[in-house]
Amino acid sequence: NSFCTLLALDTNCVPSMLRATPSRAAKDAARFVMRQQRDPFVNMARKEGYVCRSAFKLTAIDDKHKLLRDVKTAVIDLGSSPGGWSQVARKRVNQDVQLFGVDLLVMQARLPGIRFVQGDFSSLQVQRRLRETFAEFGLVGNVDVVMSDMCPNRGHGDKQRAAVLNENAILFASTMLRPGGHFVCKVLGGSTEYPRVLELAMANFASVHHERPPACRSESDESFLVAKSKLEAPREARQLAALKRASAAPRSGGGRPVAGGG
Repeated sequence: NSFCTLLALDTNCVPSMLRATPSRAAKDAARFVMRQQRDPFVNMARKEGYVCRSAFKLTAIDDKHKLLRDVKTAVIDLGSSPGGWSQVARKRVNQDVQLFGVDLLVMQARLPGIRFVQGDFSSLQVQRRLRETFAEFGLVGNVDVVMSDMCPNRGHGDKQRAAVLNENAILFASTMLRPGGHFVCKVLGGSTEYPRVLELAMANFASVHHERPPACRSESDESFLVAKSKLEAPREARQLAALKRASAAPRSGGGRPVAGGG
């Protein structure tokens, strides 16, 4: 997502890394620009004022699951840069709802009333600082939605690193969300790649879903875990074991419940 704003706003620009070696980079850049120009979601993002095409991943998820429908207090956007998901949230919730963005990179989107915390969420120090910040606002246990489009740099071990990042995100969300609050995060690969994240979601939320919005590129292995309606208290081990046995494994693109209903 680090190139997202650049691509949405000007498809004639290409990342500097693609210009590193002239001959190959020229071909890569040409393919890159052509793909962007042909991408309907890039064009839609430009027309609708979103800084990146990933905004349409959240709109598709929210259209189906209504995560932002009853928001009254606050939304936290982890990995918020360049700002597409925060733009969607700002459009879909009341203006008096508090919106927080968290990212290592500065957000490009200019949104009224958003509070941005710059830092690397994978750092325990940053997570501690976030908890202190949200405690000052009286938001611990009162947040309506925590959403995460975070993803590590792609390469060797990226699925494992993504799973650790998501585990930290859902643990963080479990302390921030009010009962009935919702959590959504990007995942890489199938459910076997993130068993701990799935288990935490099943233990703490009424229902868990697996979604692959149309805006996901065909060559990408990304999808989204949607955990709805945080429980008053985590399920007991016996209940969780029974739920696991009764639940079918998620299938990419099917949008089926992983656990629970709704």
